[in-house]
Amino acid sequence: KQVKDPELRKKLTPRYKIGCKRILKSDDYYPVFNQSHVSLVTDPIEQFLPDGILAGGKTYQVDAAILATGFVAADIELRVKIIGLDGGDLVEKWKIKGAEAYLGTTVAGYPNLAFILGPNTGLGSNSVVHMMESQMRYIMQYIACLEQAGTGSYLDLQEAVQESYNRNLQKDFKGTVWNAGCKSWYINRAGKNTTIFPRLSVRFRKLTRVFDVSKYRLVKQKQASPERVL
Repeated sequence: KQVKDPELRKKLTPRYKIGCKRILKSDDYYPVFNQSHVSLVTDPIEQFLPDGILAGGKTYQVDAAILATGFVAADIELRVKIIGLDGGDLVEKWKIKGAEAYLGTTVAGYPNLAFILGPNTGLGSNSVVHMMESQMRYIMQYIACLEQAGTGSYLDLQEAVQESYNRNLQKDFKGTVWNAGCKSWYINRAGKNTTIFPRLSVRFRKLTRVFDVSKYRLVKQKQASPERVL
C-alpha cells in the first residue's frame, strides 16, 4: 500500500515463500521508492564502467557502489586446520561433504573437540542463545565424563551415530519452508542445508539434555605403574 506504482510493487514482491530466506522485519524503507530521484533496478549488473554501471543494457551513472552481498555461512571459508585421528583436516572434509556434526557439537574422528553453534544449530525463529545454552550443558557433561576417565583420555564420537543423526536431520527439512527452493545463505553450493536446525528449539534441548557416553568411543590413557621407592 505504501508503493504507488504497480510495476514497482511487482519488483518489490518476493517470489518465494516467506521464511525461505531470512526475514526482514522492517517495512520503513518502502516509501523511499516513491521519490522521483530513487530508482529500483533489478537487472543483473553486466559491467562496472568508469562513470557508472551497465545493467540490463542501460548505463546508470553512479558516484559510489556499495556491495551489500551478504556473507558466507553454509560453505566453509575457515582459514584454520583441524587435524583428526586419521590425519585429515576437518575444514577440507567439510568443504567436500558439507559441514556436519552430531547435535552440531561433536564430530567423529576429532576427539575432545566441541563446537558452539556448529553445523545445523542456527534458527529461522527463536533465539540461538537457547541453542547455545543447550550445547553448553551437553559439553559440561562431556567434560565431566573425561575428567572421570583420567588424564590423557579422550572421547571419539562413533561415525555411525553422526551419520544417522545427519541423515534424519536432512529428512526433517522435507516439507519445510527452508526446502522450498529459494537461494539463501542457509544452503551451501551443493544444495545442502548446513546451518538451520529443522525442528523446534525445545526439541534440541531435549536431545542435548543427557550426555550418552555409549555414542562415543572412550579411550582411557594407560597409567604408568608407580615406581617402588626403597
